[in-house]
Amino acid sequence: SWDIGSAFLCGLSFAEIHRICKALGTPSPIKNRTVIITVPGNALFHLWNAGFLKGFAWSDVVSNNIVLVLTKAMYGLCDAPLLWQLSLRHHFRFGMHGHESKYDDCYYVFRDASGANICEATAHVNDNNFAGSQATLDRLRGQVEARFGQVTRQRLPFQHVGLSFCRITGSSGKKGLHLHQAAFCQALVPHKLERGDQNDRLLAPTEITQLRAIIGALLYLCFTRADIMADVTLLSSRMSRGAVKDFRDANTTISRAQKSPHHGLIFHRLDPTLVLFSISDSSFATSSTSYAVEGHVVLLAELRKATVGR
Repeated sequence: SWDIGSAFLCGLSFAEIHRICKALGTPSPIKNRTVIITVPGNALFHLWNAGFLKGFAWSDVVSNNIVLVLTKAMYGLCDAPLLWQLSLRHHFRFGMHGHESKYDDCYYVFRDASGANICEATAHVNDNNFAGSQATLDRLRGQVEARFGQVTRQRLPFQHVGLSFCRITGSSGKKGLHLHQAAFCQALVPHKLERGDQNDRLLAPTEITQLRAIIGALLYLCFTRADIMADVTLLSSRMSRGAVKDFRDANTTISRAQKSPHHGLIFHRLDPTLVLFSISDSSFATSSTSYAVEGHVVLLAELRKATVGR
């Protein structure tokens, strides 16, 4: 896991947006962008002492009569996350010769001269996950640091976007990965209900906000907890018109999840031949939904010969 520090300050400058977007085949999100900011007087004092305000009079500094024109989107601007992501995409593709997935432009593969995949990577804002041989990782990390500065590196086990990544060894001796959100799960706090509150009482606007916060946290937990996903999906349909019963259902779901906080996703090492298969459930019409399919899971598995005992 590689964390790039001061990421937004490494984003595109306003002057280079059009060129970079053209190279990426992406419409330019900003045209004729000019951002002018005022800063506290002590900031001007330090800029003056550092020699950055040549041509200005000391009286301008004292009266705070100077504004700054930004050359790029710094922290606090709505443009900053997008311009950082475009900058990272451009470097991964053209600086490091990565290949972007057609399904997800934050997923990359890196190949050797023969075309074989030697590394996979994902990008989430400034947190990047890279998987490959140590030699490949060292080379690619050098290319990242040459463009964006030193990165904070973590090796397994580590936390990445709120998920814990750990190595495991199965009963057969094969190594694999375990992804879980135990720390996040244990930190969830159920909603405190008054004794005797009726299940069918509709929630006040402030209570709806509290219900949404709990459901949002449970939805985030569903990154690794397929066992609660059905219950959380049903709860999420009550976000705008909830009742006391929905608080109780949410509390029950939290309690059930916290009884097994380390439940998560297990990825065993697979040997060829590999197969893809899917599991779907048929839906039915309700007062709020009428989808043909409510749930769909796509799985990668190892195809094994069946052993029949006598």
